[in-house]
Formats: sequence, C-alpha cells, structure tokens
Amino acid sequence: MRLFAGACCSCAALAITATASADAASAAPVEAPHVRLEVLADHYSVAPGEEFWVGLVQHIDPGWHTYWVNPGDAGLATRIEWRLPDGYATDAPQWPVPHVFRTGPVVTYGYEDRAIVIQRVHTPAAPAAGPIRLSADVHWLVCREACIPEHATVSVALGRASTASGTPNAAAAARIATARAALPDLAPWPAVLSVRRDSLALTLRGLARDVPGSAALHFVPLQWGQVDDAAGQTIVRRGADATLTLTRGNLKDAPLRSLDGLLLINRGPLKTGPRAFQVHAEATASAATSDH
Repeated sequence: MRLFAGACCSCAALAITATASADAASAAPVEAPHVRLEVLADHYSVAPGEEFWVGLVQHIDPGWHTYWVNPGDAGLATRIEWRLPDGYATDAPQWPVPHVFRTGPVVTYGYEDRAIVIQRVHTPAAPAAGPIRLSADVHWLVCREACIPEHATVSVALGRASTASGTPNAAAAARIATARAALPDLAPWPAVLSVRRDSLALTLRGLARDVPGSAALHFVPLQWGQVDDAAGQTIVRRGADATLTLTRGNLKDAPLRSLDGLLLINRGPLKTGPRAFQVHAEATASAATSDH
C-alpha cells in the first residue's frame, strides 16, 4: 500500500508570490520554510515564433528532500501549473535524475540539495504586443522527519524582440544547458517486457555487451504501482543481453501493455552518481494479458 506522506506528518501550507523584473529573465529565489524556488529564462527577449527554455530551481534545505514525478512508496510529486499569454505553449517538464531514498521498507524517489526542472516554451507567430509575462504556480511536498506541503507562485517577464531573434541571457542559458546535459539519455538498447501475475522480466538487448558485470543496475518506474519499489531486483546476463526481474506493485491486477522508467547504472563508488537512461518496453502480445 502506498503511504500518503501528508496524512501522518505535521503539515503546514504556505503560499508565496514573487515577480521578476522585466529585464532580468530570472528572479531571486522565493523563500519558503525549507525550499527556495527560483525561476530562469534563457532569453531576455524573444521574437515571434522563437523557442526558448525556462527552468524552475528548487534550493532544498540540508536534510530535507522533495519528490520526482513518481514519488515512490510515499510523498507527492511536485506539480507545476504555468499561466501563459495567449498563443504560448510549453512542452512537458524535463525532470532531473532522481535519488533513490530508502527508509526502512519504504523507497521513494526525489531530490535533495538542488533540483532544476526545465521546459521548452513556444512563442506564437503573431504574439500580442508588449512584454511577455510567464507565471508558474508550483506545489511540492518537502520531507525530513515531518512532511510540509509548500507552494509558491513565480513570474518572469521577457521583452518582445524587434529583430528576427531575441536576446539570450547567457548566465541563465548556461545553467539551463547544464541541466539539459544531465537529463537521462534514451537507452540505446532495445527493450522487451514479459508480464506475469507477480513479476516482470525487462530484457535489454545488448546491455551486457556494453556495461560491465561489476556495474550496479536499478530500474525506477515512471508510473506508481507498476513495480514494487521496495522489492529487490535481480539481474541475469545471457550473452549480450541482460534481464531485470521486477516484482509487480499495487496495480498488478491491471493489464500492463508497456513499461516506462529510468535505468540507473552505477559503475562504482568513484563516480559522482549513476548514469540514467530512459527505457520504454512494450509487452509481448501474449504476456500483456497474462495472469500466470
């Protein structure tokens, strides 16, 4: 059973609003009790039809953590709601690689110290005149021994470029570029999923050829309930392939057509952290509906 983190912890709600100056394309972090939220834009001004990137940075107090899009056995995912001018649109949020937190039998996925979520923004071909103001309502749960729901509204204003391209903000662009470079790569190994009543077999073709046997592998599911987060994961290498056996989670009674998540590969203690790969596996036709 998944734990609702706020149900058994002392909670206090917080709402804070901040607005960046029109020529800054970033703002000083908004102070919440345990997380400071900062907004970035990689341009000072943008031209009609131009794409640009924004980032939301969580500066997290020592000893506390927030949660990934799948928080795991407890917690709540950070929720971002943008308010954009007419005609503007954002792509899906790009989440950094989460940490795996283990507290007794509970496994959660999230962030400590600092995390930056980035999104691409599309400017319409014929935007309205005047400054461009983007606002985001951000809700997150931050936990230590207790869990506290926090909320902030941040805004950034950009100018409308009179030329064919806007003016970059080099400092913010460098931070966003660093965040983009740290995002999970698409896995180069074709993945196949075999579904059973209580377990999943995730086979990655060619992984055993490319990754040494000494490396630690761990699969983190994108969706809650498909995999038992706290259960062990076994790895069997056959030739060039590697198969991870996963225990099914709370949603094991539902048909499973595909599985998405991150494969974390840690090659040893001298590395600063695991390298992550995005994995998508379609279930075999017979296995997708198997109850055995």
